[in-house]
Amino acid sequence: MNVYRLCKCKYARDLSGRRANIAEGRWNSKGIPILYTAGSRALSIL
Repeated sequence: MNVYRLCKCKYARDLSGRRANIAEGRWNSKGIPILYTAGSRALSIL
């Protein structure tokens, strides 16, 4: 499976989801780590 993620270079190797763990986001509650990905490069930009 190929997945795509758009991020700054300094976060490219961090796949832990811990940055999303700090605050609530659209798809996660505070305290729940998550890694946002997409099925295509185009979708990762949205």
